[in-house]
Amino acid sequence: MGSALVAAVEGRENPSVGLLNIGIEDIKGNDSVKQAAELLRASGLNFHGNVEGDDIYKGTVDVVVCDGFVGNSVLKASEGVAHMIVGFLRQEFSRNPLRKLSALI
Repeated sequence: MGSALVAAVEGRENPSVGLLNIGIEDIKGNDSVKQAAELLRASGLNFHGNVEGDDIYKGTVDVVVCDGFVGNSVLKASEGVAHMIVGFLRQEFSRNPLRKLSALI
């Protein structure tokens, strides 16, 4: 579904797909992840292979596949980091009046 969505929305003919895992090596991961990798290899999709968490934001692949628990954990952690950064920026720009003015410009 992710590959079809990227193809339709972004106009990419053959989006790359990666499987989120604890390492890029084929021997890593639990049995479910290893089985998912086998299915993705046989699927006809442009399967890149395993990807790690930092590959999500590097753009290593167009689509990252994972189970629901892992996906929700990654989304919640990413959301938390984004809120933290916004909070730090607001705090920094509100330290003194000159910074407040520079933030408005």
